[in-house]
Amino acid sequence: MPTLLFGFREERVVLRHDLPVLTVLVLLRKEANSPSLTGRYDRHMPDGWQTNRYDYRVVRLWQKDVESFLNAGIGLVPLAPLTDVPEADLPQLVGLMAERINAEPRSRAAKLWTATYLLMGLRYSDELTDSLLEGVQTMQESTTYQKILREGRNEGQITEAQRLLLLLGEIRFGVPEARTRSAIEAIQDIERLERMSKRILDADIHDWDGLLDEP
Repeated sequence: MPTLLFGFREERVVLRHDLPVLTVLVLLRKEANSPSLTGRYDRHMPDGWQTNRYDYRVVRLWQKDVESFLNAGIGLVPLAPLTDVPEADLPQLVGLMAERINAEPRSRAAKLWTATYLLMGLRYSDELTDSLLEGVQTMQESTTYQKILREGRNEGQITEAQRLLLLLGEIRFGVPEARTRSAIEAIQDIERLERMSKRILDADIHDWDGLLDEP
């Protein structure tokens, strides 16, 4: 199993334990790729004198065979959907992952499915990820997963309340200026947004500034 160490920590392992150290940089998606990731990192003094050289291995998951992760240690199985796998094969892949993950104790299986959910979000849409993992009961038992769902629902409610407020306000006060729109989009209190929507028809409020004065 490669050891993920950099710089002086790597040197300390070599000096203290006389063990070879392999440094690995794992790229989870194509957007993280860069021509500068050559597998070598040099450090220099201001005058250009080279002081250190570090060699590392770059693992680009989207280029890797899915079998090498599907059949690896259980901790690597959640990375399988980010390998070189066609989207059409994802339902079958999730089924194979379930055979391994669901054989683990329920608490650990829940954590592995939550990791899978988060990692798949780096490449696939929420709708696709939700549909593929919908039947995974152990993930639904994860407190982390439940927290993600609660935060997602709350964020969606806030976004919808902001949209409705801007729409109704435009009818009453006209198109909002950029600063007004930014001020409303900065409000994360769903109850305040709902109160503001109700106050749009208040005869004492004549413009966006008056509406934003709502405490």
